[in-house]
Amino acid sequence: MDIDPAAPVAAVPSPNDGASIRERHPSYYFEMAVFEVDGTLFRVPKDGFIALDPGFFDRFKGLGNDQPGEETPFEIKDTTAEAFHGLLLVLYPFRRTAETYGEWLGALDLATKWSLNDIRTKAIATLTTLHETSATSQIEIALLAKRYRVKQWLRNAYAKLVQQEELSIESLHHGEDNILDWETIARLFSVRTKLSSWPSTTPRPICYSCSSGYGVCQFGCRSAGSQITLERILGEVDILFRGEFKNMDIDTKTLNHVDTLFDTLSEEDDLFSSPPPPTSAGGKKKKKGMK
Repeated sequence: MDIDPAAPVAAVPSPNDGASIRERHPSYYFEMAVFEVDGTLFRVPKDGFIALDPGFFDRFKGLGNDQPGEETPFEIKDTTAEAFHGLLLVLYPFRRTAETYGEWLGALDLATKWSLNDIRTKAIATLTTLHETSATSQIEIALLAKRYRVKQWLRNAYAKLVQQEELSIESLHHGEDNILDWETIARLFSVRTKLSSWPSTTPRPICYSCSSGYGVCQFGCRSAGSQITLERILGEVDILFRGEFKNMDIDTKTLNHVDTLFDTLSEEDDLFSSPPPPTSAGGKKKKKGMK
């Protein structure tokens, strides 16, 4: 029997013929993404990033890797593989979540850079606890707080620094990495000067068990000294550093580069200026020209 090569070929029956059209599950059909960080490849579901920021992958558009694989991964610069791994441990805790200080700090670094606020909040809470048991100095904590705009860390670090028995310029400004800027140092000494005249001659450490000055601690502190409370110290810190703290209240999505926040204080936010005068009894100021 001769076969005409031009004749149409009958379709081969498929095992799925007659079955309904297959659909991808809206929640459990993961599209994968490949990232390259510092020479290391990571392949993870896209969904975790999209759940936190629907426009997360828009930042990679136009880079020639809209359909990334091992040959054309999403390349992430200005970070390390360890920091990205820390972020993934929080985002995808398949076997374990982030545990070490460095892993959580890496998660905070990228969560701040990319405005992943849920992870940022979780990293700040965990690192706050780790600071209590780590060997991280108050200067290091202050520098981290400035970099990542963590107001509570900065307030507490400033308060603890001004309480040190032997506070000196050398202790605040030495080395290449762990140094505070001169403006911050001046404000710290200004806080210390104000506290030294209220009510004793030298502010001394307080008991963190009861937030009272030594001499009145209900837990048995016996050293005679200042009655300055933590609340009083933080109050002075808030006044002298109000411009810096005000900028820290800006949402992470407002500014792309957190390191520029502290270079743009306006004159009206000058930290050495006197607090604004109180308003009238009605809480409102009179406008000019109004009777």
